[in-house]
Amino acid sequence: MSEVSAAADVRAFVVTLVPGTNNLRAQGPGEIQVTPASAVLIYHAFRLFGMSFGARRREFAAGDIINVEQRGQVVVLRTRDGAAWIDLKLRTPEEAAAFRALLPVETTPEHRQQVEKEEQFHQHLEKVSGWVWVTPGIIALNVAVFLVMLAAGAGFVQTEPAVHIRFGSNYGPLTWTGEPWRLITSAFLHFGIMHLAFNMYALYSGRLTERLFGSTRFALIYLLSALSGSVVSGWWDPARNSAGASGAIFGVYGALLVFFALRRADIPRDMLRSSGRGALTLCIYSLVLGAANPLVDNACHVGGLLGGALAAFFLVRPVDPAARATPQPGRLVVVAVGICAALLVLAAPLALPNGSRAGPLRIQVAEDRFGQDEARLVNVHQDIANAYDAKQLSAEKTAERLEIEVLDPWEKAMQTILDIPPITPASSPAARRRELLQTYVLERKSAYELTIQALRHPDVAAESKNTAAWQRVEGLVKQLQAESGSP
Repeated sequence: MSEVSAAADVRAFVVTLVPGTNNLRAQGPGEIQVTPASAVLIYHAFRLFGMSFGARRREFAAGDIINVEQRGQVVVLRTRDGAAWIDLKLRTPEEAAAFRALLPVETTPEHRQQVEKEEQFHQHLEKVSGWVWVTPGIIALNVAVFLVMLAAGAGFVQTEPAVHIRFGSNYGPLTWTGEPWRLITSAFLHFGIMHLAFNMYALYSGRLTERLFGSTRFALIYLLSALSGSVVSGWWDPARNSAGASGAIFGVYGALLVFFALRRADIPRDMLRSSGRGALTLCIYSLVLGAANPLVDNACHVGGLLGGALAAFFLVRPVDPAARATPQPGRLVVVAVGICAALLVLAAPLALPNGSRAGPLRIQVAEDRFGQDEARLVNVHQDIANAYDAKQLSAEKTAERLEIEVLDPWEKAMQTILDIPPITPASSPAARRRELLQTYVLERKSAYELTIQALRHPDVAAESKNTAAWQRVEGLVKQLQAESGSP
């Protein structure tokens, strides 16, 4: 209900102003007082945690108010010179109608034409995209994967990266050495419930993109954005373990912004103001936040944004049933092949066996695979040595167990390191580490053989050789730890 002031010809209405729906930077609750001669808006231009820092006042002469519209609870007030436009949300549609009845009714022919065009746009949009299914389908799939990973021990809040790697996260040493499918699967994995919740909320908020492009094109944009984000993430930091839908979601918002830019004349102004500014604000805010947090994969965000925007540039079409009556599968194929080809060029230094950046990744994946066997065999060796020192095993039995339980498995395990292909240039850090690793596994194999020999044929010379061999192994271990930064 409106409130009647002390003067009989003044009526005051409580209104709400939303950032982005006016050019006064007004937000939060306000009041507008209407007289036959003017309308006076009292509002707040800045609020923090619900607290106001001073009210402002703006008066509009009745003769300056033009092209007023009512949309349910919202009344759009404009000035003749175009200097101000304000969406005022009242408490009920009935109160909005009462407020609208007090304002001038003058409407320009240009405005009537624009209103008809916007109404036609909404009608066409309803016809071509009355039901979207890709966005809710992606959300459901992400939630389902999260629940499965939760059961596998991924963690609800505190996560276990090893589980994510097992399920297909974008772990560079695996992605670029034979498991490229991780570039896509990683977009459906999340590090904890907050990561999932934020991404799914952002995706749901961007469902307008699916309506504007159509479900098939939206699905292609989403997948190409996810792929672009993963490739750029790997290009920027090849050793990173990355996961999440944010790269694809940035692509969704990038596509939305491209649509608004290319079809600006067709888009209703309220949609441009709310959705366009909202998408731009989200992208800028998230990129700034990501730049300040090293745990955020901002390279993935940038890659997804660019990939989605590029795909959208070639897939935009009018929101018109006639324009969409003819399917264009060839265009979709060309866009997909073109973007994938560009990503392949970007990824070539990482993915090709002789790529300029492939060496460190091949070493890392070999170390990862070898490391598990190494740790297990070192523990077995220590257990056998402890049993021998405690006189629980004879020298012959100790030698036999070392040969069967340690030496033979070590010879099989170390093949992973020996099979690392040559790395060029030979003077590079990766090439030097390959040489050091291969020297280490061979030296440790020799040390095991000398230990077994010294146990079976004990003498001073055998013991001296055995001691020297283990000293060389210890030195190599220290070198490897120093290069990798391990304690």
